[in-house]
Amino acid sequence: MAKRRMIQEVKDLARLGGLPTKIDSTVAIRWFQTKLDYLFKKIPPKEIDEEILAKRTFVRGKRIPVNERNIGKMYMFYYRPMNINRLPYYDKFPLVIPFHLEEQQFLGLNLHYLPPKYRTLFMERLYTLLNQRTLNENTRIRLSYKLLKKASKLRYGKPCIRRYDYKWMRSRIINIPTDEWNIALHMPTERFKKQRKTKVWADTRLKLEKDKARTKGASI
Repeated sequence: MAKRRMIQEVKDLARLGGLPTKIDSTVAIRWFQTKLDYLFKKIPPKEIDEEILAKRTFVRGKRIPVNERNIGKMYMFYYRPMNINRLPYYDKFPLVIPFHLEEQQFLGLNLHYLPPKYRTLFMERLYTLLNQRTLNENTRIRLSYKLLKKASKLRYGKPCIRRYDYKWMRSRIINIPTDEWNIALHMPTERFKKQRKTKVWADTRLKLEKDKARTKGASI
């Protein structure tokens, strides 16, 4: 049911001209359908065991490999945090770029916390931090917590910082290839719970304005 609603929203957005002109709406809808089919696909226990024993890269078919090479890539998954009662809101379907990996959890930038316009601007700045010019499976964004805190051009990323625990993931993880980042970025896949996305984005704008004022004050 959730999958059908998400696909319908993408179709509605395309029909109303809400997708960027450089993105083919038919291609975008087909892309999204394929990703959701993979995301919600049942994983046979045997396949899960083989992944754990042979590759040691996934736990229950969900886990992002704890490997520095996965920092700066883009992922999608379904998530239900443990402390939902204490959160003002959360995104059930994050679009995340990890920048710090641990054994049981990771820190990442959930781009959904940015309004679409800010999201595009921020991604353009992230592209300047690619580790190589050629886009392939080894391409990633060179990110760190220190860089996000200090680089003024990355200030849009601060409201996006979130911590994700592997055991609270509720689906497979999709590793989005670099040549598909732009499509993923503009898909209306955010699923905020407890608040509307307009409220979330208003909070983000307020945080960015406060951060900008604080930075100016510190430089005087």
